[in-house]
Amino acid sequence: QRRLDFGKEISPLSNTTRFQRWWMAYKRMVTLGMLAAPLGVMIPVNVVLGNVVGGGKTNKKSGEEGKGIQQPQAEKSSTATAEEQSSQTTKASALQRYHQTLTKATWDYALWAIETAGPTYIKLVQWASTRNDLFTPEFVGHFSKLQDETRGHTWHETTMTLERAYGKDWKKIISFDRQISDEDEESDGEEGGRLKRKGALANRERQKRLERSSSSSSSSSALPTVPIGSGCVAQVYKARLCSSHGLHPAGTSVAVKVQHPRILEKVCLDFYIMNKLASILEHIPYLNLDYLSMKDSVDQFRDIMLPQLDLRVEAHNLQRFRRDFEGQSQIAFPEPLMS
Repeated sequence: QRRLDFGKEISPLSNTTRFQRWWMAYKRMVTLGMLAAPLGVMIPVNVVLGNVVGGGKTNKKSGEEGKGIQQPQAEKSSTATAEEQSSQTTKASALQRYHQTLTKATWDYALWAIETAGPTYIKLVQWASTRNDLFTPEFVGHFSKLQDETRGHTWHETTMTLERAYGKDWKKIISFDRQISDEDEESDGEEGGRLKRKGALANRERQKRLERSSSSSSSSSALPTVPIGSGCVAQVYKARLCSSHGLHPAGTSVAVKVQHPRILEKVCLDFYIMNKLASILEHIPYLNLDYLSMKDSVDQFRDIMLPQLDLRVEAHNLQRFRRDFEGQSQIAFPEPLMS
């Protein structure tokens, strides 16, 4: 009941009318449908192309076996057969390359679409990528990247979030030694644009290069900054306190966790849609789906997911862990700085 009340408290849908919720849900479903639509074309085409490539290999093998059994009839016939087989081999190689390219493009697009869809679907796929007993190794291998390499948001969106939280004078509270600008083409160039579109792995690789270069540079403050990690809910930056906070003096290194923009509305709309769909499916006669308790499963997933969107809950949990494990030298938890 406490989780249910908490979900209603933070949900942006609580103060909306039924018509507003339906309209918001309709727009969300259109967005998700547009993300899924290309997969409805790419997957069938890839399957057909795979069958054609597999059939070509089978025919080639049968032809080679038949050639070993039959006697050559004439030199002209043998030359024509060799040319025909060479042409078929070339076509089969081209089809195989197209099939491999399309397969990679399909997996890459599916990964991008899930990241774009939002935290709800990222969480579902994160769970699925841990179930080797239910899904193929290829599925697990591609989507396991979502466990710690999700795409982050831009530095401009980070500054907007900091302004909403601390006001326009947030730079007097925390200082990011290296900042990356979305319009900074001179220092970033094509590589910077590529890394901005990739996930936390590329960000960490660039951060390592920046740290190595800063050791030989006299003005490290001019270097750009990127997140040191990005998850489905937030991304983390390395910064320093500009003024003392409690027992922590100015200059103390801190980790700043910034939530991705607009994810609360996305998640609440996703669960609203899932709840309605589950309720409709359970009430369809003759399907007998009510015994699956689909609506209850959606509600349980929602009650687990929504508290993760409130970083104050994480801060209180860290405080409790620090208190419970106080005096344990082998275990350490970060100290949250509460405003």
